[in-house]
Amino acid sequence: PALVDGSLRLGYADYAAAVGTFAAQLRALGATGARVALMLGNSAHMAVGIFAVQAAGATLVQLNPDYSVAELAPVLAVAQPSILIGFAAHA
Repeated sequence: PALVDGSLRLGYADYAAAVGTFAAQLRALGATGARVALMLGNSAHMAVGIFAVQAAGATLVQLNPDYSVAELAPVLAVAQPSILIGFAAHA
């Protein structure tokens, strides 16, 4: 497998398909040429997201969901991402 995360196992074709689907969704949101912040932790979602942001022609702003709002605020103020992707549990 190309990607293993707990019980999730993706072969290379499925991994590429997931990246392509996410990249298309990001492009539909206007990500091309923009900054996209991902706050997905160490997960398969982050692994797919990193490549999807690149495939969409965007710049990745990687955020740690374990950081407090006070720690994230200066990063977001400087990076000014147009799109933020994360899990509701981290909101």
